[in-house]
Amino acid sequence: MTKYSIALNSTNLNQKLFIVIFLVSISNLYCKNSLEGKWFCHKVIYQDGKDLEVNHPLFASFLSYEFTSGKAYISINYEEKGVSSKYTVLNSELHIGIRKFSFSFDNKFLVLKEHGDELSYYFLRKSDFLIENNLYQETYFIKENDTIFHRSFSLNPEFYYETSFSNYLRKSIYSYSKTSAQRHQLKGSFVLTRNNEILDIMVEQGINKSFDKSFRKVVQDSEKYWKNSTGKNILIVQKFNFFEQGKYFIKKENWDFYHHVKKADDYYKTLDFISAIDFYEQALDTAISENEFTHIMLRDMSRNLGISYLATGKIEKACESFRIVGDEHDFNFRNFLLKFCK
Repeated sequence: MTKYSIALNSTNLNQKLFIVIFLVSISNLYCKNSLEGKWFCHKVIYQDGKDLEVNHPLFASFLSYEFTSGKAYISINYEEKGVSSKYTVLNSELHIGIRKFSFSFDNKFLVLKEHGDELSYYFLRKSDFLIENNLYQETYFIKENDTIFHRSFSLNPEFYYETSFSNYLRKSIYSYSKTSAQRHQLKGSFVLTRNNEILDIMVEQGINKSFDKSFRKVVQDSEKYWKNSTGKNILIVQKFNFFEQGKYFIKKENWDFYHHVKKADDYYKTLDFISAIDFYEQALDTAISENEFTHIMLRDMSRNLGISYLATGKIEKACESFRIVGDEHDFNFRNFLLKFCK
């Protein structure tokens, strides 16, 4: 073998290596382009194909992944953009921050399996997700000859900013940090028109003149970040609940409610569903008038109570419990109602 044949073989090897690297790069780019956009979790199952248990936190929940410009936004609330992390695609693996996933495409589905996890997540793009789950919801009211639609999953304007709208407010309202350490509740709203204009900023339940004024200004300034592609005027509602430590239980009904729920939660965690039912029912009897504190706990309580009823074979009571605060358009209750309460 001459030095020329060695050089020729080396050249061929380099060419083959270049082709392999090129093909891998093209494959990674194709996979990354295929991921781009927003995906909504349609179902979660075990990797062996078994369904989740009804008391699994992901049995009824919302989860979305959005891949854009090298960032992945993971959200558990369709009104929020979610938490962002850098993502990369390498050799058919998806890396989101320090997390690693294998992924594949099965017909319309994006299937994610996180390394070290036993679950498979099936995602759909929004148009397919809406069709598969029949989540079209349009409720509205008339105000001064204008039709205003309530925000829903199918009528959901996007907030294009580095963080969610609620975090944008927290960051931008001057006295937010100071106010959040005290007991307060704010409920505000505004109309985002079909032309992406913000109108009718209201503070239905305010904190003080300074905070409320700042809220209105920050909301108005956020107009440039909103994109309303629904073709309709949408009512956006924003709430903040602030609690001062040690002052939850001013009223006796709050203390009793809290005590019963916490006791029930302890039994629920140990799968003692009969005892959990007893204390959850006592909590329901004490929570006669809903306030900002009981409202926060009521959602989790009605879900856990419903699951406890399911575990003890009381299907009708379970459905009643789920419907205390939820319906088929509420992701935290939807799967229970569809499977057990038809």
